[in-house]
Amino acid sequence: MEVNVFISAVSGILSVPYFSNIAATFKIFWPIRSGTYTKKRIADTVDPVVVQGDVTVNSPPEESKRLFPNYNSEVGAYLWRISYDEAMYTIDTKNRTITPAKAGYESGIEFGDFSVTNREGIVKIDPAWLISTHNTILLSETTISTIPRTISFSPSMWSSPYIHLTSTETIHPLEEVIDLIGSKDAGEADQHYVESKPIENGTTLTVYGNVRIEDGAPIIHGTDAVPLAITDRGATEFRHYLTRRLIKNGVVASLLIIVFVFNWFII
Repeated sequence: MEVNVFISAVSGILSVPYFSNIAATFKIFWPIRSGTYTKKRIADTVDPVVVQGDVTVNSPPEESKRLFPNYNSEVGAYLWRISYDEAMYTIDTKNRTITPAKAGYESGIEFGDFSVTNREGIVKIDPAWLISTHNTILLSETTISTIPRTISFSPSMWSSPYIHLTSTETIHPLEEVIDLIGSKDAGEADQHYVESKPIENGTTLTVYGNVRIEDGAPIIHGTDAVPLAITDRGATEFRHYLTRRLIKNGVVASLLIIVFVFNWFII
């Protein structure tokens, strides 16, 4: 009996992150699916909109060249994650490689001044809502650890449903860029990494959000009522990505709840 209670408790706890992921994903999926975001002219509205255009970088985030030294174009923003090697391995069947699996314990987004441009004009992007939603910190404030700074069942910035980037990921051993974070002791950086995904100048983005006007210029941003979402894929592909995400997490959460009910009420 005690074993059944233990299994129920474990399965119930394990299901929480999946339900949290479903809730976060549904928060952006439903307004997109229901047509809350429109394709109105930016100059004519302050309502929720979806904008597609090419990125123009006015000023990149600090130290972006350190993380993307081989990129010819400037970077307007980038996702980052501090990770470390796990005692497991990832098998890449396409490239026929086996590499140590990585686990992340801190992630965030760094951004400069960047915008998207299309035939209707220029719209600046303000990702600040993403930072407050995911309770993230600056890369320069991170420390070396294998313990999360906060305990949260919500998706991290790196796995957020609100920002979906398929750009090439860069990985730097942490000792190579140790001066970019809060911990300066390179001796603690062994088997730790900085992973990052950029938004480059010229990239075509699809951006969902609300519009505000500052000094006559439109800025697309997010609120709890109207989330911001950024993707380097088209609107249709982004909806498919969110759908797959809902199904995947829904299946796992359902299986865990079945285990919970079966052990708690039946056995």
